[in-house]
Amino acid sequence: MSPTTNTAFKPQQPKVIQFYTKTHFGRTDRYLSSSPLAFAYKTLTGRSTLRDEDMKALKVFGFSFQETQADGRI
Repeated sequence: MSPTTNTAFKPQQPKVIQFYTKTHFGRTDRYLSSSPLAFAYKTLTGRSTLRDEDMKALKVFGFSFQETQADGRI
């Protein structure tokens, strides 16, 4: 197989995770804006909220973050 026909390595689109914040009793929490992504995140972590440590780890995998309003608007 020649290098020009190898389709295994394609440039990836930027991976942006959108989140919104809510304040509860003086504590601000981050929630994922996308329902399917939120479900997958909760399945993996057991939490609904996005922590600083999780964001740092996800950045290593090439994700970036964008804050939105609770209704999904940027």
